[in-house]
Amino acid sequence: MEPSANLLLSESELANVQDAGWILTKHLIMEKAAALLRSQVNEINSRFGFLINKEAFKALTSSWPKISRGENYLQLPYLILDHPAIFDKNNIFALRTFFWWGNFFSINLHLSGTYKKTFEPILASNVKNHKNLYYCISEDEWQHHFETGNFKKIPASFNSADFYERKFIKLAFKYPLKSWNTMPQLLQKGYAAMAGLLQEGN
Repeated sequence: MEPSANLLLSESELANVQDAGWILTKHLIMEKAAALLRSQVNEINSRFGFLINKEAFKALTSSWPKISRGENYLQLPYLILDHPAIFDKNNIFALRTFFWWGNFFSINLHLSGTYKKTFEPILASNVKNHKNLYYCISEDEWQHHFETGNFKKIPASFNSADFYERKFIKLAFKYPLKSWNTMPQLLQKGYAAMAGLLQEGN
């Protein structure tokens, strides 16, 4: 009996399945990405420390940095650092740093419930000052890609009423993987910008 065509390997697939080197390199890169995320925790704490003094954000003091990893976000490996983060059923405050193999690093600010209500007037005023800032236009708050229908750059003519009408706010900065060797500095600037968006007068 002839093997099914979908069981056969192409020449490039045959080369890959016999080469352990590339998968070992993948593991090494994932570990370096995780270490890069961990190295940003002190910077994040410094930038977002102003929230701890606010009564509504006392829960952030018990928020521990958490790195999650997976192999299949749209079929590709990923890492997530959630810090600071509060995930209640109806109230979310999360700063999420995301590494997606083959695509990008990103910083996401995710707000819903009482946290959205607290910050939406300040954000509506501040977002127009950031030309490289994206906002989520999807109804699915758990998607991280930047394809059409999910994230869109904040336009100069941004209508802040869009924040008030949505059940959540999600803002993001995106960084190409080709900038890996300067990624720590890029992320630090991104954290500073995100923290600034949450403060009046910025």
